Amino acid sequence: MKKIEKDIWMSDLIYKHLRGALKGNEADILEAWLQKQENMKFFMELKNSDRLYQDVEKLKYTDERTAWWQMKAKMTEIRRRRWIRRFCVVAALVVVGLGCSWFLLDGSKKTGRMELVVSMSALRDRMPATVWKLEGKEIQLSDTLQELVLTQEVRRQEGERATGETLLEKPVHYEELITAQKDKLQVVLFDGTRVWLNGGSRLKFPSRFAADCREVELSGEAYFEVTKDTLRPFRVCMSSAKVEVLGTSFNVSAQEEQECVATLVEGRVRMQDKNERKVVLAPGQQAMLDKNGGWKVEEVDIRYATAWKDGKFAFKDARLEDIVEKLADYYGVEFRFEDLKIASLTYTTIVKQYDKPEDVLLILEKVGDFSCEKINDTLFVIKEK
Repeated sequence: MKKIEKDIWMSDLIYKHLRGALKGNEADILEAWLQKQENMKFFMELKNSDRLYQDVEKLKYTDERTAWWQMKAKMTEIRRRRWIRRFCVVAALVVVGLGCSWFLLDGSKKTGRMELVVSMSALRDRMPATVWKLEGKEIQLSDTLQELVLTQEVRRQEGERATGETLLEKPVHYEELITAQKDKLQVVLFDGTRVWLNGGSRLKFPSRFAADCREVELSGEAYFEVTKDTLRPFRVCMSSAKVEVLGTSFNVSAQEEQECVATLVEGRVRMQDKNERKVVLAPGQQAMLDKNGGWKVEEVDIRYATAWKDGKFAFKDARLEDIVEKLADYYGVEFRFEDLKIASLTYTTIVKQYDKPEDVLLILEKVGDFSCEKINDTLFVIKEK
């Protein structure tokens, strides 16, 4: 889709939004487009325009065909002035309603994109299930399980024998949760701390916490809401760093041999690397420890760090190459670029994690400058529009 055609498409969605007439995934497409700051600014200016609502009111008295050709001529005249052109496109659509929808895309192309289908059932069967390692045993958890509450009663339901020993008399053993790539699991630890564990992550914790601290090990990504305990700080240990808190909410991501990133939502945390160099975070700050051992602390929009726990993909100034790599890992498919220059295009958007990759790709296509073609069940080719 050419630039002007995409502007008309998005303008049509804005028009439908103002009329409360969005259908299907159109609301998701509009939401994804609005994540870019300049688009949101344009949208808010448009919503606050009195002229816009006057034009909507006049819609039923307007000759759609005449208005469309008049607006097209005006668009050509001021094409070089991008911002005004985009505003005029919207105004044109307000005047002509949905009568110009035929102009957006050739019908066969639109149908082809809508028919991208990837069967995930076979791939899903080959993916490992989320596993709970409990006292030397492995329990495969259903992919429909959303919350696991680790209490003594629940553990006994899973087969632990009641021996008459008190919990403190039992020896400490370590338990482990390993999530499958597409699974997310909410875990309530013994102290009441709530953990959202992202797909492809590993959380290791003791059967009971020590008297002076609460310590868990993480590989992957998790969001923590820590139960406050001033006598026992809560520590998240990763391969390259450690996060320590008393009671707070934060997101942390740390894969093996990759950078460690912690984002603080509320409270206060202290991060420490292997060399005991420390940084302290305030709410809304993010600390990054790169592979070379360097610290970087900055203010961030926390939505992009925590969107995954709400079932969304979030990309902030992300290269298309990195975006499709994440989608490939999540869905178990492969992407190839027809032209490498497309791979360096950057996008800022938040998209729902649909069950099928083509539903995500459809939204990204609408707000982006690329198209995606399905080659077979597991291969997609990225092309320039």
